[in-house]
Amino acid sequence: MRAFGSDGFRRGAALAALAALLAIAAPAAAFEPATPLEAAGYGEIPKSPQVNAFLQNLADGSPLAALAEVGRSALDRPILALSVSRDGAFLKWRRPDPGRLTVMLVGGQHGPEPSGGEALQAFARDLAAGPSRRYLDTMNFVIVPLANPDGRDLWQRVNGQGVNISTDFVMQSQPETRTITRMLADFSPHVVLDVHESSILKERSLGAQGFMTDFEAQFEISNNPNIHAPLRAFVLDDLLPKVLAAVGDQGLRATRYLNEVTDINQVLTHGGATMRNLRNLGGFRGMVSVLLENRLDPPGTYPTPRNIQARVAKQLTAISGFLDVVAARRAAIRAAVDDARGHVARQPGSSEVVLNFRYVAPAAGVSTLDLPLTDLRTGAKAAWRFAYAPGVEATVAEPLPSFYAVRREQERIAAVLLRHGIAVSTLYAPRTVTARVLTIDQARRRPRGPGRVGTVLEVAASAAVAEVTLQAGDLWIDLSQPHGALVPQILDPRSANSIFHDPAFTGLLVEGKAHFGLAVP
Repeated sequence: MRAFGSDGFRRGAALAALAALLAIAAPAAAFEPATPLEAAGYGEIPKSPQVNAFLQNLADGSPLAALAEVGRSALDRPILALSVSRDGAFLKWRRPDPGRLTVMLVGGQHGPEPSGGEALQAFARDLAAGPSRRYLDTMNFVIVPLANPDGRDLWQRVNGQGVNISTDFVMQSQPETRTITRMLADFSPHVVLDVHESSILKERSLGAQGFMTDFEAQFEISNNPNIHAPLRAFVLDDLLPKVLAAVGDQGLRATRYLNEVTDINQVLTHGGATMRNLRNLGGFRGMVSVLLENRLDPPGTYPTPRNIQARVAKQLTAISGFLDVVAARRAAIRAAVDDARGHVARQPGSSEVVLNFRYVAPAAGVSTLDLPLTDLRTGAKAAWRFAYAPGVEATVAEPLPSFYAVRREQERIAAVLLRHGIAVSTLYAPRTVTARVLTIDQARRRPRGPGRVGTVLEVAASAAVAEVTLQAGDLWIDLSQPHGALVPQILDPRSANSIFHDPAFTGLLVEGKAHFGLAVP
């Protein structure tokens, strides 16, 4: 194994390509190693060193596979990515490939949701060994089975620093999220699938009311309103129905994802629309980026501990159904992605950015959805009628400014922007500009509402055009750059994606120390 991007690794990839040609001339013996979970008879969840050894075995045994360390966790555990391709693995991926899509599969963001990472190991084996090799005719793969090795080894949802990396993709405070974001930039995948599990039994919320949900596989699209609208519509109206049907045809009930059901009186919505998660960040970057969340069975008596064998099999069914549709719709996917990427660099003043939004019911009236629930007292299953708000509507939207200037907390804010690949510069001399100065009038935290956990930051702001003199050391961010439209999402305190929702920055607003930002409309 080599470090990502090293000359040695490039030479290794070239040798792998040569080995693939030799393998065509002289077929090798069957190579189908058991995953560590399979080898243990599904009786024990393997730790990250066992998973890493298995991935190394695949890379050593198959000319189609290559392994790279792409990052380190908060506790310095290696994060590994396996490439599987007919084209010499990573070497070819860094150049456009008109014949194949690049697909990135990510699992294990949460330690106690192991079936996704286990299914990705089995799928990688089947790609490299033959049973699933048909996908390589149309796709190149980069697979990260354990995005959070600390969480797996410590059996916790968070990483070694106690952070949920699945919601850290705006702040990027953790090495795990920075690693995945770098991979999005380096490989520019057409398709991203983020694999999770969700418990059907919420003991402290819905379970305390006497019910649990009843679902199998759920898929969710990138639904942030800033994602290129034609791409969002293509995934929602074209790909998603086909994926749900394909997975259903394989015997696994598949539906669109619904946000966590924690109260029988809550309003049902779909997945969170902020760019704090991988799904929406990928969509913002012009990718078909999808969440897969399968059923995590409650405690009980099963043929294997916590039904892990059946859960892995269901994940494999959902993944293969998804990829079957991706293969069939590859030309349309490429066209939609190319179109979206052509609009990633937006022109200041000519396009609008949505800073905040809300879930809404259809204009025709209040919508309802009958959702299957299980009564914990009787075991009976019945549909419960919920209020349903499936739409996302902008509440704060403005033209994209031409620049931002930052007059406070320059180093910390620059660090966040640089993690997203956004270019910033530091002024070395005073500069006077005419700018719209945003002032925070009020900032407070309120409860999320019935059935929701935590609080929401509410910000009231006003703006006035003024002549402002910036000082040496202030930051200047030109928004006419790739992903420049992400800057208001990160910096404007009114944004649902703002860094000011993070405790590290919230105090600046609540204590009345703002403001830092300037913008020219």
